[in-house]
Amino acid sequence: MRSSSGVILRTAFAVGGGYLAASGAFGSFCTLSVVAGMRRSEAVALGTMLVFVLYLILILWVFAVGALWRPCFVFMLMIAVGYITAFYSGSGS
Repeated sequence: MRSSSGVILRTAFAVGGGYLAASGAFGSFCTLSVVAGMRRSEAVALGTMLVFVLYLILILWVFAVGALWRPCFVFMLMIAVGYITAFYSGSGS
């Protein structure tokens, strides 16, 4: 059984880190979809649907894994790749 502070930490990390990681994946997916030829509106609609599923999976994974460093590493990687992809593609302007 986990302590209450561990559960609170995992909850905060799952909600906050999962949101940032999912938004990074959303940016990468939409950028790559538009580059591949998909219309922007369709890329955003499909990306939104896929990110809801990804966000749920990330939240569940944080509570299922024994060591918290694994999701932390993956979340940081997803955030970095997502925002770097969005920055270098020029999608912010």
